[in-house]
Amino acid sequence: QFSSFTFEDVYNNKNIISLSNNQKDEIDVLFKTIGDLNNLGIVYDSSCNMCNIYLNSISKNNSKSNFKYYQLSKESEILGIKSRVIKDKIKSLIILLYGDTTGKFISHFEENKDITFYGTKMFGNEVSSEMMKYNVSGANILLVRPLPPENFDSIYFNIQDENKDHRVFDNGFYMLYFVKKYTELLCKYRPNDEIKMREIIQDNRSKFKYIPKYQILKSN
Repeated sequence: QFSSFTFEDVYNNKNIISLSNNQKDEIDVLFKTIGDLNNLGIVYDSSCNMCNIYLNSISKNNSKSNFKYYQLSKESEILGIKSRVIKDKIKSLIILLYGDTTGKFISHFEENKDITFYGTKMFGNEVSSEMMKYNVSGANILLVRPLPPENFDSIYFNIQDENKDHRVFDNGFYMLYFVKKYTELLCKYRPNDEIKMREIIQDNRSKFKYIPKYQILKSN
């Protein structure tokens, strides 16, 4: 399984080959983007596997920090968490939720302009994110996303609307990267069966690694 999103060392699964072993670099860039870590809160969904991966990384590497944690188990808890966030005077809030829940959550803070919301690639983008269904245009949102390993010009997309500033759906670029790396190995070793090809891929796992540059996306 080739994946742009799954982290190998978390799942400890040799059948998964991903661009990155772990989420630490992404979290480091996120914290540098936030800057002032005082009055920092983290809202998370413990039933979300990827949310827990990011949460555990933050907790492990910042065990002495006085971050405020807010567990969101169901949507009916949003208003209660909002009250706690305001009471705790949170200025920066990291969102570790599914895209749809993220949109609903942030939309409840329309009048709270002093709070900035931060997210990872879990937010998706304007092409794929479910949070875009909600009215979050007035919120202060900063998103850290790794740039894909292929140049955006490497795949031609015919945009069907008038918005020429679309960031296109990333998956195609990750697929192109994996196909290129796979083809390089195939041409180099010329295996004569599937089993041999699997062995070659496992022996060359490092060939698929990619150290990304990160893009900071800001709302408004």
